Amino acid sequence: MPRAIFLMAWNPRQGPIIVGQYPSSVELDKDKLIDLFGLALRQGDAAHFSEIELRGEKVILYFTGMETRMNFGAIIEDGENLDSLRGAMVRAVADLIVRGIMPSSEDEWKDLFERIRVYQEMPLEEKVGELFSDSFLRRVYDSLLELGISRKDFVLQRLGILQGSREEDILRAYIEILNSLGIFNTYYDEESMREYLFLMRDVVILRRKPKLYELIAKKIDGYKQEYSSFVQEYLENKKWLEEQETLASIFASPRLYSALKELREKGLIKIEDIPEELKSAMDVLEAYDICRSVDDLCYLLTDVAIVLMFPKYSIHKCLEQYSSGVLALKEVEAYLNAVKKSYQ
Repeated sequence: MPRAIFLMAWNPRQGPIIVGQYPSSVELDKDKLIDLFGLALRQGDAAHFSEIELRGEKVILYFTGMETRMNFGAIIEDGENLDSLRGAMVRAVADLIVRGIMPSSEDEWKDLFERIRVYQEMPLEEKVGELFSDSFLRRVYDSLLELGISRKDFVLQRLGILQGSREEDILRAYIEILNSLGIFNTYYDEESMREYLFLMRDVVILRRKPKLYELIAKKIDGYKQEYSSFVQEYLENKKWLEEQETLASIFASPRLYSALKELREKGLIKIEDIPEELKSAMDVLEAYDICRSVDDLCYLLTDVAIVLMFPKYSIHKCLEQYSSGVLALKEVEAYLNAVKKSYQ
């Protein structure tokens, strides 16, 4: 958890300014921060992370890019999980860029600080689900799924994003989040001066048998047959192809995710015992065929899981591109070595 966060931005009249911070009691070396921000602007830097020392404390900075021109920083404690913090910082920044509204009050800054804390403590499946419920993020992921490896400028072209645009800054923020989760990896080839994106893990959102399957079967008559019939129809009609975003949305919603965890832990629950704040969420899960109700009981029909898998399909597509002469041996080796290293 960072000790403090702050945001700098470009003002057309005043130049680089500190927009705000939390807690406000933490003293910042504003002159040094403004100098660093000004340097990034003068150099025309792309979005990136940097680490500095400020009055004897470690600070991590994220520069959003030349179009949005913001520098989001955090003063970090010893032993901080930097990957987790980077993901939390960029997720917060991406929301600010998309919404176009900056925190302006102490309460709003406190809320932003709290969101970063909560994000760091989220389980991996909740972080991934929250991302993959975003249609733009899914487009970014799908663009790389079919290739495994791609130059970053080619990804921009496929997504119809202009270099130097606000959309590119948003794209870079999403890429940083995916990097922090181990799904993407960014590789810069110094010889060719080209930036590549590697797909490190396939993201699969699927249904699975509840862990408390046998307990539910003892309490609900005909449950095993009901479950088998559902699975058979689900597979025959390939329903997983059309419900990826729907299932991801369960993890993106705190209420739905809390309701799912309640059912996971208990298998089934008396309807009268469902907490008031989760009743509407249970109704949504029932509409998604995650749970069902009979008499006075609500029970889990299928669990939902997000799994990060070895990118077998993408590696196959990568080798196909090499065979057809699209990719060079050096590019393929860099990708395969990155995947191998990620499992060590």
